[in-house]
Amino acid sequence: MITGVYILEKDNSPFLSYINQYKKREYQDNITRLTESLSMLAKDINDKLSFFVLGPKKYFYTIDTITQTKFIVETEKDMKDKKVDNIIREIKNYYINEFMARSIMSVESLAEAKIKMKKKILTLIDTKNLTFENSLSKL
Repeated sequence: MITGVYILEKDNSPFLSYINQYKKREYQDNITRLTESLSMLAKDINDKLSFFVLGPKKYFYTIDTITQTKFIVETEKDMKDKKVDNIIREIKNYYINEFMARSIMSVESLAEAKIKMKKKILTLIDTKNLTFENSLSKL
């Protein structure tokens, strides 16, 4: 099951996050610290990490090389890599298509685009039968 989706700006500030309500505060704090550590590690090994396991969770990670935007999908540890790789690629491509001209978007347009992005994420996950929506029912 997917338990969270995070999109972080170049400076690791959250652009958009979709997570289980019960863990919201805990994960928001941890994800920022985690991505900073990952960025340093990726630089050290001259590679982009695709996933890592931390406790009972698996985190899939990719970065847009142009904007330095980071995309993270948090799942249960037993989630298959191929399923999540397809979803994170689709999320990244959708983000690039919708938000590349973000600097010229009005505040209202940006807010609408974020809502549309969240719906797209839910649709992707629901289509793949990964039951994310059930864990978000309290949002």
